[in-house]
Amino acid sequence: MDACEFYRILHVALPFLFILSFARSIPHRGFAWVVLAGLTSYQVSLFLLTMGLGHLEVLRALPYRMGFLSLVGVTAWFSLRGLSTLGRSILSIRYKPGWGDPFIGAACVLTVVSFYWQWVNDWTIGAIHFDSVGYHITRALLWFDQGNFAAWRTANWHHIGLPLGGDAELQPTIFLGCGWLGAAWVSMVDSIGAAVALYIIQVAFGIGARGALLGAIAFLSFPSVGLRINEVNTDMAAAFPVLAGVALFLSSRSLSYGICVYLALIGLGVAAKAYVLFAAIPISIVLFVPRLRELWRTPGIVRRSLLGGVFAVLCFLLSYGPVYAAFGSFHGGEQGQRLSAYGRPVKEVALTTLSHTVTWSVEPLILVPKDNRDAVFGFLKLKEIYEWLGLTPRWFPQIHSGENRSGIFPLLLLPWLLMAVKRGYRIRVLVLFVGLFCSVTSPMSLNLGATRFALLSSALFAVLWGARGARNPVLVGALVLASTWVSFDYLRGQGISKWTPNYKEEIEPYRKVGEVMAGEPLLIFSRGLATEAFASGRQGRWRFAYIDCPPEGVTYRDWLVSLKSRSHWIGVALDTPVSRFGPLYRSRLGPFCAEIPSERLRQELEGAGWRYYANVSYVEQVWRAN
Repeated sequence: MDACEFYRILHVALPFLFILSFARSIPHRGFAWVVLAGLTSYQVSLFLLTMGLGHLEVLRALPYRMGFLSLVGVTAWFSLRGLSTLGRSILSIRYKPGWGDPFIGAACVLTVVSFYWQWVNDWTIGAIHFDSVGYHITRALLWFDQGNFAAWRTANWHHIGLPLGGDAELQPTIFLGCGWLGAAWVSMVDSIGAAVALYIIQVAFGIGARGALLGAIAFLSFPSVGLRINEVNTDMAAAFPVLAGVALFLSSRSLSYGICVYLALIGLGVAAKAYVLFAAIPISIVLFVPRLRELWRTPGIVRRSLLGGVFAVLCFLLSYGPVYAAFGSFHGGEQGQRLSAYGRPVKEVALTTLSHTVTWSVEPLILVPKDNRDAVFGFLKLKEIYEWLGLTPRWFPQIHSGENRSGIFPLLLLPWLLMAVKRGYRIRVLVLFVGLFCSVTSPMSLNLGATRFALLSSALFAVLWGARGARNPVLVGALVLASTWVSFDYLRGQGISKWTPNYKEEIEPYRKVGEVMAGEPLLIFSRGLATEAFASGRQGRWRFAYIDCPPEGVTYRDWLVSLKSRSHWIGVALDTPVSRFGPLYRSRLGPFCAEIPSERLRQELEGAGWRYYANVSYVEQVWRAN
C-alpha cells in the first residue's frame, strides 16, 4: 500500500469518524442530530484547514497531511469513547411497522445503489461532470502546485473569479497530493448531510418520523441532487450549511447558541456560493420574526450572535479576498457581474423567474417515452405556451441533473401539498416558498434552466412532500419509490455508461504524453476547459503551467526559445485562424495579449526549435523542444 492509498482510505473514513465522535450524545439528541453535527463539523474543519494553509502560503502535501492526520486522530479518540453508547443505542431501537414502509425500504435500497454506482465511478474514472474537470478540479490543482490562492493569468475566468470556499472544502484528495480520483466524495457526504438536516427540520415542525424520512429520500431522489453525486458540487457545499444551520437552530436547546451556529453556517454557505445569501433572507425572516420577543429576552443573545456573525464574515473574507485582490470587486469584475440579474431591467429578471417556474412545472413529463414526446408536447402546445410567455422553448423536459429539479414530483400540486401544512401556517409557508424560489432564481440571469442554483427551494419542496407523506404515506411513498427508480434506471441505462467511454478516450492521450514528460510541466497555450485536469492525470502525477504572451519588446521567436528553460513540452491549439492567449477579461493581472495568426505561431514554434509530438483532446497538439 502506497501513501496515497492510505490517505484515500482515511479520506473515506473521516466523515464517519466525525459522526462517531458525537456518538455519546445519541441518548439525549438522537441519531439524526449526531449525524448532522458530525457532518457539519467535518465540513467546517475541511474549510478551515484548506483556507488556513492556503492563506499562509503552505498549501502543500506535507502540511495538509499533518492537519488531516490531526483531524483523524482527534475524531478517532472521541469515536472510541462513544462506541459503547452507540452500541447500547442501536440495541434500544424499537420498530413499529407502517403501511408505507415497503415503499420507503425499496426507495432506500435504490438510493444506496445509485449512490454506490456514482461513488465507484468517482474512484475509478473520476468526476464526470464538465464543470468539475473544467474549473473546479483545475483551480485546486493550481492552488496545490503554487501553495497558495494567488490568482494567475488564466484564460478562464472561472479559475480565479469564483469564490474559493466550496472548492477548498470539497477536494482533500488533491491537497493530500493524490490527484483527483475521489474528488466527489465530499459532495456525496454533503448531499447526505443536507437530507439529514431536512429530516430534523421536518421533525421540528411536527411532521412525523416517517413523513420526514419520505421528504429526505424525496430530496435525494431529485435529479438536481441524486444525479450530481459524482461531481465536485459547490452548489451543495453552499446549500448544506444553510440547511444545517436551520436544523441546528430549530433543535437547539438554547436560542443564543442556535442563532450563533445559524449565522456561522450561513457564512460558510456564502463562502461557497454567494447566491445562498439571497435565500437566507426569507429563511431568517421566518425563523426569527415570530421569536423576536423571546430572542430579545434571551441572555447572551447579542454576544453569541456577534460571535456567529464574526465567523461568517471571516468565512466570507477568506473565500472572496483573493477574488477582490484579482478584480477589485468581490463578485469577480465584469464577468462576475454578468452572472447576476440585479441591476438589470425588471422584465429580464421576471422572465428568468418565469422560465424557472414553467420548466419546473412541466418536469414530470420526463416519464413520457422519448419516441412519443414530440406528439405529447405538440398535443399540450408546450412550444406555443413558451412563446406566448416570451420564453425560448429550449428546456423541454428530459432526465438531466442540470435541467431538472424535482423530476417527477409535480410543482403544480403545490396547493395540495400546502393543505398538509397545519392551519395558520399555510400562508406563511406559501410566502416562504415564493420568496425562497424568487430569491434564488431571479439573481441568476444566465443558465435559465440551470437547476443547481435552486437547491434550497427544492429542499423546501421536499419538506412539503414530507408533510403530505405524513398524511398519505402509501401514495407519497409510491411516488418517492418511482422517483428513485427513474434516477436508478437513468444511471443504469444512460448516465454513467454514456459518459465513461468518452471520458477514458479523452484522458488517455494525456496519460501517454505524461509518462514521457519526466516530471516536467506541460506549458499550456490553450483556452480549452478541462485541458489542465486531463493533463495532470487522475492521480495528479503530472504538472502543468500557463503561458500567455511574450513580455513587451521581446519577439515571439526569442520568447519561445526562452520557454525551454521552464519545460520541453507545450500544449497548443492551432485549429483556429487566430490564436489569443492569456486572460480574456478585465482584471488587475495585466493587459490583454495581442492576437497572433495560428499559422504564424506554428512557424514561430518551428523556428524556435519546437516539433510536433502528438494530438490530444482540448489542447489539440503537444509540441516538444528539440
